[in-house]
Amino acid sequence: MAYWPEDALDAPPGRLEGLWTDQPPSYSMTSRQRHLLLLWSAATDRTFDWIEPQGRKALGGKCIHCKAPLVVELDPSRPSSATLEHIHPRHHGGLDRLDNLALACARCNAGKGTRLDVRPLQDADLQRVIAQLRARRQERWREGIEGLSLPPLPRSGEESEEAPQDTRRTRHARRGGKKLSFRRR
Repeated sequence: MAYWPEDALDAPPGRLEGLWTDQPPSYSMTSRQRHLLLLWSAATDRTFDWIEPQGRKALGGKCIHCKAPLVVELDPSRPSSATLEHIHPRHHGGLDRLDNLALACARCNAGKGTRLDVRPLQDADLQRVIAQLRARRQERWREGIEGLSLPPLPRSGEESEEAPQDTRRTRHARRGGKKLSFRRR
């Protein structure tokens, strides 16, 4: 049985809990927290199963868009070929929740972001792609993968006791939308 390292939960207070609640998305997610979301997304996607590239245990599956092979390493220090695809884009308020996350190759994820995420939320093409991705994710959904033990996720809608994270977007709004300039001395 593979286990997620205990020190994965040594994130600053409020950061990890906010990933699976109805809190606004934090744009300062750590690489370790991102890796944990990659593992949870792979564990709940029926196209992913155990593989052993070069003798290491990993999860192998398919991109939600093009079905290209993806690998999610168990070791957070090793690079992953998978990226987190936000079905409802973060740009439009999409949250870092498992029901809004899928795994995609970097090419497809960047392509969707460049072509569609910048459009208004009411755009017909964006809404069509969101609906397609939700249907694909639902079709691929499973409760977990046998033999992988990950920290439990809070139930949907549970509020974190910590205050919402101060994000780049909220700091920018507090300054009245003005950019700050810094001079070198």
